[in-house]
Amino acid sequence: MELLNNKGLILKLSKNKNKKKLASNKPVLDGAKLSCNQGTQHSSLTVTSHSNIFIEDKLQGTIQDSIPGRNISPFGDCKLRPTKDGFEPCSGYIGTADWEGEIKNSVGPAPPLLESFVCKCTIGGIIKIEDGLSRKTKHD
Repeated sequence: MELLNNKGLILKLSKNKNKKKLASNKPVLDGAKLSCNQGTQHSSLTVTSHSNIFIEDKLQGTIQDSIPGRNISPFGDCKLRPTKDGFEPCSGYIGTADWEGEIKNSVGPAPPLLESFVCKCTIGGIIKIEDGLSRKTKHD
């Protein structure tokens, strides 16, 4: 299955049942806690892709919620950008691949963002969802 992301790029969404089982199929909600393996601080997700799908009184994230500064705040300093005094600040260089993960169902404006998804930064960091804030056990 293919669809266009918010940058007009084609995403390939896998429905292969032979892949490894996902770490977590829990939906990600507005305010979710994010981390970058090259950043010095945690970040949070701000859902802006829609205004009408709620879980536990919070907007549900979608794969379109991937814009640096708008959806994903900086991760402190970037360990891949050293200076003589430490590191340059994270500038939110999110990769063009956006969020990556296996999608089984889609409802609403775009496929849902799940806790197992990752996003690659063009500088080299890997962004993960540490806490999607959902108590729901899985996305149906």
